[in-house]
Amino acid sequence: MLRLDEVGVKIDVNDTNVTMHGTEEEHHFEMIFTVEDGCWIRYRDLHTSVCFGQVHSLLALSTQLVALALAGLFAYCASPLAPQQTTRHKFEQGARALVVTAQVGWFRFLMARIFRFTQVVTNLWLPILTMLKYEPMLVWPAWLLLYYMPTLSGAGRAFLANPELVNAPNRCSVFGLDGTQEPAVGFYAYSALRPALFFAIFLLLAEAVAWILGEPVLQVAINKGIWYRIGMSNAWSRVLVTIICHICVYCTSFYMVAASLLVLWSSLKSGKGGSICGLQLDEDNSTRKRIDKLVDEIVDVLDARMVDSQRSDAEREQVKSVGVEPAAPFFIVWSLIVAAVDFASYVWSVATFLRRARYVLAAVIAASLWESIFLLMRRGHLLRAKEALLDTMSAGVQSLDFRALVSWDAGIAGVPALMCKIYGLPSTDARGIVPFALNLLFMITSTRAMAVFICEEIDMGVGVDDDAPYKTLRQSDSSSVSSSSPRNFESLATAWEQER
Repeated sequence: MLRLDEVGVKIDVNDTNVTMHGTEEEHHFEMIFTVEDGCWIRYRDLHTSVCFGQVHSLLALSTQLVALALAGLFAYCASPLAPQQTTRHKFEQGARALVVTAQVGWFRFLMARIFRFTQVVTNLWLPILTMLKYEPMLVWPAWLLLYYMPTLSGAGRAFLANPELVNAPNRCSVFGLDGTQEPAVGFYAYSALRPALFFAIFLLLAEAVAWILGEPVLQVAINKGIWYRIGMSNAWSRVLVTIICHICVYCTSFYMVAASLLVLWSSLKSGKGGSICGLQLDEDNSTRKRIDKLVDEIVDVLDARMVDSQRSDAEREQVKSVGVEPAAPFFIVWSLIVAAVDFASYVWSVATFLRRARYVLAAVIAASLWESIFLLMRRGHLLRAKEALLDTMSAGVQSLDFRALVSWDAGIAGVPALMCKIYGLPSTDARGIVPFALNLLFMITSTRAMAVFICEEIDMGVGVDDDAPYKTLRQSDSSSVSSSSPRNFESLATAWEQER
């Protein structure tokens, strides 16, 4: 048995904490165990903390109250209340989603989802996972310079309202269905090279800082606190981090190759049509016009049948008569289940980070969760939830309220929450196969939800926000762009004022 006092370790004990610190100058360290904060480690330039299940009640409560207040403020400033819906306003977006899915085919639809999923992993997972190994203060400048500054300069205020635009240009559908399609060859060529540029700038910055400080590069660049947390975690947590890192590497490689092929194909076949693996950057006017025609027919049919909110199975038959198969009840219920799983992932992450004393991460995710809930309440979607479900089941076409409910975390909430979930991976409470599987599942479903939102918002032209009633108004103006709120923020504001 080794006695700590024989190797120069002194232990101080009182009623609330235990402190161990080295007595020799060259090996000085300090470990503080407290009932509320867990374990604090200070050794040379390593300063970190590990919580073993205790929670600082006052700090946890105060951060959650701040998150609640910020969420209420963001929800209040986000957008006006939803106006009274007509049948066209209620079903137009759902009809478009149904028709586009049928017209593009299952293969192109699947390839678009895979492409957008890998795009989210490349643009969000990769920078955050890099911070788990390397010092965040060295990673942030490269991330802001290459990812956020170009998006902010191109999208402007729309990017602030919808951070998902960091992943993709807002006027380039990979189906060619935007209406004012911008091929965005330059953007996708840049995005294919961006991961390599990201690491190049980061390494140059690390070299510069190491030269200034006169220390080895690894000594400056490594994120010692996170590495210590990973080392202190159990085997399941380490396996989880390893799997997530492998998924990131494979998806990033896939996206870089896919984006390069897409750019090459578009450059060689510019204006000649055609697609590669079902994806294209050029506009497909014939398909878009056919989709618009079918959407108008479905909405007209539902407008004629659903008089005085009377529902019957005849709506499904009328939709079939147009030549489009309505959504099966199973898929409608499945979309609700997926939305519930996404909601559970937020609650799970908040509870996990609170238990591990990661109060800032828990507060950001809680603010995202509350902001989404407040928006659903303010816009009336929650109050009309029962009616939305009955309308969708009756017609086989998703109503505006139903789409808002199943896409509840779209918009400003999704990006910061996903970033915190990735950065908090070393703090996940994976103490067995079930917590391990749940953490992995929630990471995948959160990323999938963002990829689906991008695919619907940009590729399919289907909005999930309350500006759908203004779509017809914007289409009637030749100078305006038919799109959802992230694409034309100023048009939405103008239309709202005119409506009032």
